[in-house]
Amino acid sequence: SSGINAEYGGNNMTQDTLLDILADISLTDEQLFEDKSLEEWLVKLELPEIQTMLELNGWDHIEFIRDVISKEDLTAMGINNDKVKRKFLKSVEEDLELFQHGSVPETVEEWLKSIYLSKYLNKFISSRMGSVSRVLEIWEVELTSILNIEPIGHRKRIMKSIRDLRTLQST
Repeated sequence: SSGINAEYGGNNMTQDTLLDILADISLTDEQLFEDKSLEEWLVKLELPEIQTMLELNGWDHIEFIRDVISKEDLTAMGINNDKVKRKFLKSVEEDLELFQHGSVPETVEEWLKSIYLSKYLNKFISSRMGSVSRVLEIWEVELTSILNIEPIGHRKRIMKSIRDLRTLQST
């Protein structure tokens, strides 16, 4: 304990100091990939303190974090410790699999279910976006201006999924 206090600035440990200590600890890939829940993955990364911030901002499924979340997103959520951001983003790239659609879903309901956002089905239908062909034409601004989807993680998940589906459709 005294060694840690000396290395990280004495007895007055701030949250950033504690986060620095946690970010310095590394784990093996086997330890990180035993379970795929966000909570367990963050605990294994020794970053459980950022779970609430991630979930409140729509980063609630680890399958939809890779190739979507950025350093700027973490900062916007209030995660300001650079070591924590680096550790988190490095682990995202190294440890998380990239979600990919196998085929273009036939219905909006099927599509939203596949990305764990079924709760938005009524918003899509009531906004006249109830067909997959219409969904594939959505602009990002429509997610907030028409559909009122606030969590940035959900908006980014939707837009990445739409980009992937457009690519699938064109092949």
